[in-house]
Amino acid sequence: MRRAALAALAPLLLAAAFACTGGDAPRPTPATPVVTTEDSGTPTPTATATPEATERPTPETAARATPEAAPKAAPGRQCIDGGAVGAGGDALASDCAALLGLGDELRGTAPLNWSATLTIASWEGVTVSGAPARVTALALATRGLDGRLPPALGKLTALTILDLSSNKLGGGIPSELVSLSSLSALFLGENELTGCLPVALLAVASHDLASLGLEETCAPPPTTNLPYNLHTTGAVTAQGSYAFLSDVNDLGSTLERPIDGSFGLLIHQSDAGGASRAAFYDTVVAGDTFDWWRGDDCYNRFKVLEVKPDPPGTPARKLLVIEEVQLIRFDCDGPRLRDEVQPLSFRWRPPPWDVGPDGIRQIENEPVTGPGRYRLDGASEVVIRIPAGVTIEVRGGGYAGGVYSLAVVDAETGARLSFDSDTGAVTGRWIPDDAADKAGINALFDQIIASVEIPGWGASE
Repeated sequence: MRRAALAALAPLLLAAAFACTGGDAPRPTPATPVVTTEDSGTPTPTATATPEATERPTPETAARATPEAAPKAAPGRQCIDGGAVGAGGDALASDCAALLGLGDELRGTAPLNWSATLTIASWEGVTVSGAPARVTALALATRGLDGRLPPALGKLTALTILDLSSNKLGGGIPSELVSLSSLSALFLGENELTGCLPVALLAVASHDLASLGLEETCAPPPTTNLPYNLHTTGAVTAQGSYAFLSDVNDLGSTLERPIDGSFGLLIHQSDAGGASRAAFYDTVVAGDTFDWWRGDDCYNRFKVLEVKPDPPGTPARKLLVIEEVQLIRFDCDGPRLRDEVQPLSFRWRPPPWDVGPDGIRQIENEPVTGPGRYRLDGASEVVIRIPAGVTIEVRGGGYAGGVYSLAVVDAETGARLSFDSDTGAVTGRWIPDDAADKAGINALFDQIIASVEIPGWGASE
């Protein structure tokens, strides 16, 4: 697995090397079209009947049968009728229609000669090839485009080259680009793109994505926040109530607070607002995590170890076996209150990292998987990049010689790489004697060391 992960990084490292030297990754030249559409010329307008004067509606005319709507034109009909695709076929007509549909969003205020009345082979930046004929390259570098990347680019499924570099395109990279499975070259550098990078695009053979400076992993789906307000040490009968249990098999064994090790959570299936959350709780599985959240700096994170059968009778309740995996209590007001109303929320499936005030993700007490750029923890200025397919966690290494070290631990092998939490200097490296691929682990650690940066607390993604 390690060798495969490092081998997959080779094209990324090449692209990054070009970016660091101010150059670009080698750009393939769009292939000369092997199929050229025929230009059927501008069609001769057909004569149309002069419309009659509009008839004022009367009760009699209103009662007349309304004619059925005309059948909706097939995708690309305007390209066929206008002569853009000639004898290129339906697939090329669909590509043509997709380009016409996204053109305005892409160009912004820049001119493009794309028109249904011009043969598509003569459109700026468009290459048509193959049998059946398809749009296989879109090369519009340095054209003054100041729009956005349209999600409809994902409809050009035969595209092998997409070069939109050196323009003024803004906004994010649409996830629809991931569907371009034939893409072998992708150049988006020297634009004004923001947001995050869909991870699958890193697998494109030739690209300049490292030069974009975007976070290399898009955010997970939003956390599901369920409002509750009664931490009870009695029976869980009121909407919005819940209890911790010392014995998951005894619903009366309620606790005043969470305990070490595993214990039970008995929770009403209706939240504090009276809304039933039964459908959501039916999706909960072992391994899910959730926060018992009272504030940004006041929450416990738990992991579900087992989903028990729902307790019998009414009201409907959920019974889980859980354990604590993280505690954040820097600015905490509770809930020390028991059996009193105190609003809070259960935040289900949070990401395994927090976002610092500067927008950089910071590792807490859970493993994270690359690719991504992370601060070692909430108190360290050291930021590293984790390669794709690598899972690490960070552990405190303690003080030695006045230096507090943090250890980056490879989840697959247990190997550790330690850093000074203030300066990023390497303070230790340990690889198990029985590790099967010591060279691969050392190469991984060298790559992480080369990525170290101290951006300060004002940098943002």
